[in-house]
Amino acid sequence: LVVVNQSKGLFLAMGGVFLAISLADSISIHKGIRIRTFGATVFAIFLIIVAANIGSVLELISERASGNTGRYLQITVLWNDLTFFGHGLGAEVPGAAELRGGRSLGNNEEDKLYGVEMIYLNIFHKFGIFALWIIYSYLYVWVRAISMIVKAKTDLERGFGIAALAMMGYTIVGLGNPLLFGPGAILLHIFALRLLARV
Repeated sequence: LVVVNQSKGLFLAMGGVFLAISLADSISIHKGIRIRTFGATVFAIFLIIVAANIGSVLELISERASGNTGRYLQITVLWNDLTFFGHGLGAEVPGAAELRGGRSLGNNEEDKLYGVEMIYLNIFHKFGIFALWIIYSYLYVWVRAISMIVKAKTDLERGFGIAALAMMGYTIVGLGNPLLFGPGAILLHIFALRLLARV
């Protein structure tokens, strides 16, 4: 799917999740700290591959990359319009024509925009300081899943942690795509929480 779509977000999500899983799986603190050979080897190989292709990796997030120009414009416009308590649900983002790279359809509504690709900034734009609760809900699963992998007493516990972490890959894709509140993303979040609650 990643190769067919040529999606930068999916490439980054796969890399980020794989990095987190291999790193967590390389350490075990059950009955003392010890290094797990397989996880450590996979982590080391992954780092070598990334280091050898660092230029291509950085190109994925550069402003010059295809599709990123609009995202960088969105960052600027959203950042300048942030407030402490947010603008509330339904608030529009000013300068929609700019966010679309200066393109306009000649419609006055074109200069107003509700949804943008930079969804994390958009959450703060809507909820302000209260957006931290939403961010916490994502970070909790990441930290809890990594902790479960590291502290696992059985392969089943480790498997639950790895599965929960893999399900949270959408939070990386969401760095530049408006999918955090999509039905599929919400279901993945719920399934991940359910797995973590089993242990």
